[in-house]
Parts: sequence; structure tokens; C-alpha cells
Amino acid sequence: MAEPGFWERSGKSPVLGAFIGTTLIAALYSLAGNLVMSAYMIGDMLGAPGGLAAKTWEEARKLVMSRYRVPILGMTIAFEFLFFGLGTLLLFRAWHRVSVRERFRLRLPAPIALPFAVIGAAGLFPLALFAGEAFARAFPFLRELEKSNEGLLAASDPASWILLVAAICITPALCEEFLFRGYFQGTLSRGMASPWSWILTGSCFALVHQNYIGLGALLVIGIYLAFVFDSSGSLWPGSLTHFLYNGSVVLLATGTVRPSWAFDGSGFVRLGVVAAALPLAALGIGALILVKRKRVAAPEANEGA
Repeated sequence: MAEPGFWERSGKSPVLGAFIGTTLIAALYSLAGNLVMSAYMIGDMLGAPGGLAAKTWEEARKLVMSRYRVPILGMTIAFEFLFFGLGTLLLFRAWHRVSVRERFRLRLPAPIALPFAVIGAAGLFPLALFAGEAFARAFPFLRELEKSNEGLLAASDPASWILLVAAICITPALCEEFLFRGYFQGTLSRGMASPWSWILTGSCFALVHQNYIGLGALLVIGIYLAFVFDSSGSLWPGSLTHFLYNGSVVLLATGTVRPSWAFDGSGFVRLGVVAAALPLAALGIGALILVKRKRVAAPEANEGA
């Protein structure tokens, strides 16, 4: 059996290693994305037709997002797999050298965990939207940042929809879960008890997105995804939930009309909808707690047999 990596040796902290590694990978991903955006903006300022020289920063960013939508989404997919996927795997093997399957919990979950993870997320979805809108109202200047991303989410034909779903829904559900839940939380849970491990993982997940107008929503869903990972003992229920959550957000962002029964005239989710959905969240969360209890009790029963 291979000797454990540096951070797994006696006297070292795997948790510290995972925190440093996650921060490093997220920083490299952010740097690569910012360099690409800067290159496009500088290129337009230097003479592209309809360039950016006379525009404000917000207008310039919005124009770049719209004009270069396809390559930006394509590079988003490539960078997520390169940094969050391959980068995480290579760094983990170099620094830790223990079983990826066990640490990242790549095992299949109990079948019941999948539907109840989704049910819990559906119940929390109105609360997440409410939290996101409340945060945006508290910091209104962030609204301009949100508007600058509108061109990136535009989709009018099957090909553009496929690219949008691949970049915003499928890729994050795989790659972000691999880094934040598999590597970071899988290691963090060895030295930190829940719910603190959920809160720390969810907070890092929310902050790394640099989507400050949606920070409230990202905190809610990030902590919930951490809970799902811990309760199910598997990476896959959270990946499915992440995919469906992002898909729901995309549909709301690209839709021309929001149902009046769910949203008031100012864009807030109605409190009645939030309250009505919470029992659904409680059902999903309660079922996942039972899944964890059964999963933890099974090895103990086998040991006593």
C-alpha cells in the first residue's frame, strides 16, 4: 500500500491541506476566467466594431458577455473540468494519496436518498430565492452586476440551449461537487463535526462563485448541499440536486414572465409561498436524517453480528 501523502501523515492536518488546496484551485479558476474576460474587453477597446471605449464598465461587460457568449460558455466548461475536476484529482493524489473513492464518497447512495434530496431542495428553493432577493435589496449597486450577465444567459435555439445547460447546469453539478463536497467536505468532516462542516463548506462554495447579488441564495443551497453529502454518504444526490437547482434558476432568469401567485410586483417571492414550501423541505431533510442513521447503524450491526 502506498505511503499516505504529506497532509495525511502523523502530526499533519488533512483539513488544513484541503482548505489550502481548495483555495488554490478556486483562485486559479478565477484567475483564468478573469484573464479571458480581460482579453475580450481589451480586444474590443482596441478596435473591434462597436467597441467598448466609450462605454461604462457595466455596459462594456454586458456587451462582451453577449458578443462572446459561445466561447465564454465553452471556456467555462473547459476551465471547470480542468481546475475543479482534473486539478482537484491531481492535487489530491499528490498531497493526500488515499482512496479517492472513499474520501470523495463516489459510492452509490441508498435509492431513497435521491428523490428526498430533490424534495428537500424544492422546499428550500423559494427560501433561497427570497434570501437572494433580500441580499440584492440590501446592496442595490450589485443589481448592475446582475444585468451585465444577462447576455450570457440568452438562448433562442436548441444549440444555444444545449450549450447553456452544459455550462450552467451539468458541468457545475459534476465539477463543483467534486471539489467542494468531495475533496473539501470529504476531508473537512474528518476533523470538524456537523453542522459546522456544512456551514463552512457552504460558505466557501457561495463566496467562490463571486456572485454577490445571489450570495443569500448560494448560502442556503450551499449549506443544504453539504447536508445532503453528509447525510447520504454519497456525492451523487448532491450532484443531482445541484443540477436541478441551477436549471431552475436558468429557467427563471430566461423567462419573460414570473407567475404572479409566486412573486409580488417588486420581484420578491411571496412569504406565503416560502411558508407553504417549508414542510416539503422538512420532509426531505427528515428523510435524509433517517437515511444517515440507517447508514451509520448498518456497520455497527455488522460488527456486533
